[in-house]
Amino acid sequence: MNNLFIPSGFNIGPIHIAFYAICILLGAILAYILSRLFIKKRGYNPGDIENLFYIAFPMGIVGARIWYVIAQWNAEFASQPWYQVFAIWHGGLAIQGGIIGGVLAGVIFMLVRRKHIPLLLAMDCIIPTILLAQAIGRWGNFFNQEVYGQCVDASYWSWLPDFIVDRITYTLNSTGTGWLIGSSGNPVLLCPEGMVVVPLFLIEGTINILGFLFIALGVPAIFKLIKKYTGKMYLANGTLASLYLVWYGTVRFILEPMRNQQYIMGDYTSMGMSIAFIVIGVIGIVLSYLYHFIWSKKHPILGPAIYCKSDLEVVYPSILDEKPILDQGVDYKIDDLEYKNINEELEHNSESKDTVNNVEQGESSPDLKDDSNEE
Repeated sequence: MNNLFIPSGFNIGPIHIAFYAICILLGAILAYILSRLFIKKRGYNPGDIENLFYIAFPMGIVGARIWYVIAQWNAEFASQPWYQVFAIWHGGLAIQGGIIGGVLAGVIFMLVRRKHIPLLLAMDCIIPTILLAQAIGRWGNFFNQEVYGQCVDASYWSWLPDFIVDRITYTLNSTGTGWLIGSSGNPVLLCPEGMVVVPLFLIEGTINILGFLFIALGVPAIFKLIKKYTGKMYLANGTLASLYLVWYGTVRFILEPMRNQQYIMGDYTSMGMSIAFIVIGVIGIVLSYLYHFIWSKKHPILGPAIYCKSDLEVVYPSILDEKPILDQGVDYKIDDLEYKNINEELEHNSESKDTVNNVEQGESSPDLKDDSNEE
């Protein structure tokens, strides 16, 4: 033992603060900050998604709890008093349920209260950041010493810092304030001597960080590079959000069987949900491109369909009452619809409107001649 112990939480007076809860909250805040940056980059007011955070985050917690209770009903809750289903301070949140609850609440909010922001664009800006929130949230599993893997030789993980090695070697007591002491007076081991449990929290967290970097930064950069040389490759809005489902579904499908048996939910229910995430993600990518090539002009409810050169969003003026946001002096051709020096055109249209308004109010226009003077 390295004599290094980190409790699962701390007390402020009579209130117990769990590091698990802090990790979840920090992950959500980071996801919110990054979502604001991505929304701003795409040309929209980042303050417009502030209320979304206040709605989607608690609904994600509710969804995570509901999914956990459903999956663990027979094993954990059937024999307990009914009010135990609300005791989230004892642990028991399922990330997959959190994703469903949070995303559904967010989609409804955007459709009802933020109609000026294209839904698919908003989903691409927000949903991939959930991977970072999950990565930080997994450290909550570390503090609670849960969701770990099978026993393996300790030498495989000896390179980790001491505070992690201790956590995958010795057993926490029921309060999380120290090691569980056996009859011999020594801490109880999680595995036989010379072995440790696999730190799946660290593995999944690392993979999720890589997934965020790939989806949120790598994929747009790749498409932009291809478009630069071909002029024909577009990244359809909705693709990044769908890739999140594919990525996380694949990660959970692979890692779920590696968990210690006590942390496999509902006889591999999570694996079934992982497959569903992958399938829905693939379908989402296909539908995103179908929307881009076929449906976007006829059914613009989801907003414009693609990224443009400026990495901002093109809004089709023929179907939406919004101004396009494009680079000054750049020629664009999207779905056979040409935009040329669009900013100048918008300014000209605006000046023309002002002229008409002045004429209606009886004011003279420098561009209009008085026919009576000519006669």
